[in-house]
Amino acid sequence: MRKAILILSVMALCGVALSCDKAQSPFDKSSIERTERELDMYRFALQARENWVVEYFPDEDLSYGGWVYVMQFREKNAVQMWFEGSTFVGEDPVTVSEYSVEQGSGPMLKFRTHNDYLHWFTFPGGPAGSDYNAFEGDFEFKIMSVSPEYDKIVLRGNRTGNTIVMTPLPQEYTPESYIETVRNDQIALTPLNMKLVVNGDIIGSLTRTNTTVTGSFEKYAASKVWTLKYGNVTEQVSAICLPGRVLKFYAPYVFKEDTLPHLMGQTMQTFKWQLGELSPLDCFVCTDSFMEIKIEQ
Repeated sequence: MRKAILILSVMALCGVALSCDKAQSPFDKSSIERTERELDMYRFALQARENWVVEYFPDEDLSYGGWVYVMQFREKNAVQMWFEGSTFVGEDPVTVSEYSVEQGSGPMLKFRTHNDYLHWFTFPGGPAGSDYNAFEGDFEFKIMSVSPEYDKIVLRGNRTGNTIVMTPLPQEYTPESYIETVRNDQIALTPLNMKLVVNGDIIGSLTRTNTTVTGSFEKYAASKVWTLKYGNVTEQVSAICLPGRVLKFYAPYVFKEDTLPHLMGQTMQTFKWQLGELSPLDCFVCTDSFMEIKIEQ
């Protein structure tokens, strides 16, 4: 009798488990469908614009500055790339490889086959000539956001955690002319030492070890990293150059000392080259600070 009761109890429990599984199946299916719809939206977003300008900062410590790519995401998972560093990679002006949008630790953009430009920063040795020490870059990115108008996509490097910003290529440029303008604007910036001026007072300096040498990765990268000094503060800031002689730090720099009244806590990030009455008066002017901040020669 006890054995019969035990068998009936086990059968009843199995029935409950089976009914639970059946009840969960529609939910599981709808969850998968929602995820796939989300991924389809990201796939559509990548192709919604013909070309994207990609502001890419490799290395968790931001040791190599920021680099400009132009990417075109095409059908059949093909991506075409232009890179400001093509002058030292030594390959053609444009390369083509494969990409995918898939679910990982959230929606992911992955560059699945080797691309001489993007993978320059990610794989040691080989044609990159990195002496078997890779430059700590990413080739897999978490998709953080897409604007409703498909005019801005924000990624985060899976390895470095760095933020990568994608915006549509301005209509007045081709991919080739955009990359060439970036390089020419960087070459035009020749000073190694510049003064940091806030509200008319010189409070510090920005220095770097090299001007831009497009044929050498080491010297090219060194031209993008500046040492900022003011008061008792000495820090490195990593910058990217954009057309129109725009110098942009990776993130807003937050002042840590009141070298001037109310300076601490103020930020600066984006600078635009401004011509003075005489060439020695040419300078960078900060476009996103509440204070008047300039970088002068």
